[in-house]
Amino acid sequence: VLETPQGVDDGIYYTFVGGAVDLPINDRNNLTFVAGVQDFTGENVRTHLRATYVHVVKPEWGLSAQMRVRYFHSSHPGEFDYFSPEDYVEIMPIIQMRRYHGGWRYLIAGGIGGQKATGDDWHQARYLNAQVISPPVREWAVTAGITYSNTPIASGYTYDYTQFNVGLTRAF
Repeated sequence: VLETPQGVDDGIYYTFVGGAVDLPINDRNNLTFVAGVQDFTGENVRTHLRATYVHVVKPEWGLSAQMRVRYFHSSHPGEFDYFSPEDYVEIMPIIQMRRYHGGWRYLIAGGIGGQKATGDDWHQARYLNAQVISPPVREWAVTAGITYSNTPIASGYTYDYTQFNVGLTRAF
C-alpha cells in the first residue's frame, strides 16, 4: 500500500520489479547499476534508473567516497497524492565509514547533493544513515539504525523523512 493519506484510504498499491548488476573495476573501485519498473494502481508506470560509483579511500579505515545518481520517469505525472513528477533526478556524493570493533559493526554515511523535478529548479538533497549490528550470539544478532533524507514535492518544497529501525536476525 502506498503510504499516503489517499493511498491508505483508497487502497492504492504499487509493484516494483527490477534488477541490479555490480561491475568491479578493481579492488578499490566498483560500479553498480539498477533498472526497474514500478506499476501503480491507476495509470502511472514509473521507470527507474540508478547508478552508484564507489571508491575505497582508506580500506583500513573502512572509508569510501561514493557518487549516487538516480532518475525516474512517470508515465502519468501528478496522479493521486504521491510525489510523481514527469521526470526526477538526484545526484548525491556520499562519504561512508564502516568499522568493526569487538565483533560489532558500525556504519555512518552522509551526503549533500542536488535534486530536480520536471518544472522545478534544483534543490538541495540531503542523506544520513547510521547503523550498528551486534556480534552474533548463538547465531542471533541485533541491528539498529536511523536514516534521514529529504524529498521534494511538486511545488518545490521538501519534507524531511526519518526512519528508525531495530531488528533481530538469525543465521541459518
